[in-house]
Amino acid sequence: MGVDRLERVNSLLKRVIAEAMHSVMQGDSVSPGLITVTDVAVGKDLRDATVKISVFGDDALKKAALDHLKHNAKRFQQVINREVKLKFTPRLCFQLDLSLEKGDAYVNDTGKMVMELTVYSYELYDMVDIASLQENDVIVRQNEEVKITKIERLDSGIVRINGGEENGGFDLASN
Repeated sequence: MGVDRLERVNSLLKRVIAEAMHSVMQGDSVSPGLITVTDVAVGKDLRDATVKISVFGDDALKKAALDHLKHNAKRFQQVINREVKLKFTPRLCFQLDLSLEKGDAYVNDTGKMVMELTVYSYELYDMVDIASLQENDVIVRQNEEVKITKIERLDSGIVRINGGEENGGFDLASN
């Protein structure tokens, strides 16, 4: 199976599993709202799929959520079988994805999204960091909070914030 097709199947399964989370996990002691499907990787033969999840909570809650998902794997497979037309319905293997915990974005106590950008050299940032920036985000630049009112992505890879340097803003470049 081609790589593009596998990626489309992965994306489709991720969406279907995420959408089914509330109906499948309804009545469980773990709230499905605390679980995020971060990635799905289906095998080339479509018989197995690894579903990576992130759980908002302590280690005990993460373990409980993973146990509940494993217990309900057949129900998720039934939903996939009903909603997705594949040669095989893959067996699901749920795994905790801890990469988000190591990430640099979080919601602070006041409910604001906080993102810490990794600086590699003056005004040179990781592309993943700057690709996720949006209007109304607040970033810290030279120890000052700057609200993004305008964002422009140039073909050169530069992200122009608030009109760029010519207009009192600044430009970010990826490494």
